[in-house]
Amino acid sequence: FLPISNEGNSASYPMDVALSPEVVAVILSPQPILGLYDWQGAKLKTLNLKREVGRITGIAYHQNTFYVVDTERHQIVAISQTGRVLQRYGERGVDQGQLNYPTFITVTAEGTIYISDTMNFRVQMLNAEGKWLKQYGTPGVGPGQLNRPKGVAVDSSGRVYIVDGSFDNVQIFNKAGQFLLHFGSAGHLGGELMMPTDIAISIPWIYVSDTMNKRIQCLRMLYE
Repeated sequence: FLPISNEGNSASYPMDVALSPEVVAVILSPQPILGLYDWQGAKLKTLNLKREVGRITGIAYHQNTFYVVDTERHQIVAISQTGRVLQRYGERGVDQGQLNYPTFITVTAEGTIYISDTMNFRVQMLNAEGKWLKQYGTPGVGPGQLNRPKGVAVDSSGRVYIVDGSFDNVQIFNKAGQFLLHFGSAGHLGGELMMPTDIAISIPWIYVSDTMNKRIQCLRMLYE
């Protein structure tokens, strides 16, 4: 569906994807390049964002806007489908609303932003204007604590799912930020994970990028 793209002298590989009603947008790493394709897989255009961002990792879509995670510059950058920067959120730091090597992002239908603030060992919840609302997770090795948060998703009930690439699991929190449960452990069998990265939800199905096992795992929600 998505061909490998070459920009300059180096090959690009797909890092993350976001869907709009018109296009499929793919981050083509390691360069800050966004490939736009139609729903049949035909390439529409390539946006080279090197003047606007550093190294980008995650992407989400909401209301004609792509939100890309600039991991190198510790920011969320909102851009139009033509590549114009609309807004920047965040700066490097440890306080509320600040970021330290963020990676992945999701944006709800209401415009609420959830950002994996990876090296601050948390996921932050921001409103549509980038104002801090809540934090999920704290540093540590116990239940509800995070070491390498990566992909983040929110289901229709407001539960927040966070992939931890270090613990090889997915942790689930309720709307209030309370830890509910986790699933997954290190391994190669069904339901086991090795350095997972991203997650998507279409209840009752949960899709996890099981990176080092070179597969996508599909799991079914049982507590609905």
